[in-house]
Amino acid sequence: MEKTLTREAKIQLASSLRRRYQTASSRAKKQILGEFVAVSGYHPKYAIHLLNAAEPSASERRGRVRPTLYDEAAKQALIGKRVAELSITHIFGPEDEAQLNIR
Repeated sequence: MEKTLTREAKIQLASSLRRRYQTASSRAKKQILGEFVAVSGYHPKYAIHLLNAAEPSASERRGRVRPTLYDEAAKQALIGKRVAELSITHIFGPEDEAQLNIR
């Protein structure tokens, strides 16, 4: 039975190795990379990407930047129109929808 690390443990491992990997010589980088790949199970190219990346911070994640386009009434109207179209297609079928001339 093979034990695998959790995602959080892999992230912790990568962050603990990151500084050492970035300052190491080529020979030492190969050794660190090989150990990290063996423990984490990641593909070597992805492991290199993780170890070369800057330290992620929780404050970098931002919410929605763009404002919403529709207010609640408009959203409900759009959803209602979609539900009506779906129900007509579901009841009559796509071949009968052409005869109904709904659009």
